[in-house]
Amino acid sequence: KLVDSQSNILILTQAQLDSLGFPSFFIYGNPGPVYRVSTEGSDEDGDGSITNPLATIQKGIDLASSGDTVLVGSGVFKGAGNKNLYLYNNTRPKRIVLMSQAGPDSTIIDCEGDGRGLYLGESYYGAHDSRTVINGFTIQNGRENRGAGLYFSGPSTSPTITNCIIRNCIGAVSSYGDGGGGGGIQTYYGASPTFINCVIEDNIAENGWGGGVNVSEGSPIFIKCQVTGNSAGNYGGGFHFFQGSTPTLVNCTIANNTAPTGAGIYGGGYTAYPIINISNSILWNNTPHQIRSDSTIISYSNIQD
Repeated sequence: KLVDSQSNILILTQAQLDSLGFPSFFIYGNPGPVYRVSTEGSDEDGDGSITNPLATIQKGIDLASSGDTVLVGSGVFKGAGNKNLYLYNNTRPKRIVLMSQAGPDSTIIDCEGDGRGLYLGESYYGAHDSRTVINGFTIQNGRENRGAGLYFSGPSTSPTITNCIIRNCIGAVSSYGDGGGGGGIQTYYGASPTFINCVIEDNIAENGWGGGVNVSEGSPIFIKCQVTGNSAGNYGGGFHFFQGSTPTLVNCTIANNTAPTGAGIYGGGYTAYPIINISNSILWNNTPHQIRSDSTIISYSNIQD
């Protein structure tokens, strides 16, 4: 069950609840209106209702206000209005639930090698906090210098990303020759999002850092995530943690990533080193190193020698 027609409260399916370890009464959503998006909808004539859905995700976001939900149907969403998504009213963040109806295998944001899935940051008027939820999408084929799948910025930025797949995205070398970072995900300037039950796979940081995830400062949390098959030209094929960040990884699998140094996880900094907390996790077959970091706290984990 996804939407209660009487209360407009968005509810995770029981399978999703079970996978995350939450009881069946756990509700994940907003009490405001629900705007629906469909590959068969119309931005010109649609109003976001069940019988008259919108055509692009951005149009749903534009109509929504903080406290509302944008519910996206099955299909591949690409082109203008379905990438580089912007959850703001001018510069005021819209703290909404952006959720697929059928899950990440059926609802795909395809950036087609140009641009990223979405950006979440903060402004003078506030930031995206835990009231902003992104749930149940595949984001693929992004291409940007930083954060080709998802980009988060700002010390108060702390949204929740759940049940998403970030794949085949490229942190590309810039026109100035700067190496790419965060092929899949970039968190910058202290951003601290929470990722639950996400897959980050087959992303690349060209001549750079953090093929899967690149973190600069902040305290992001990763719970039940799989980070596999990513690569970086320099450091951190799976994760690159930098400059005083304090990430937490719980029940995660980091495997089959590659980079010259710290293929699974790399931690470093100029003036402050990260403190990486890892528990109940697996690091395996990352080539040539599972971890390269001076400040790592590890408990109840299986790490290949």
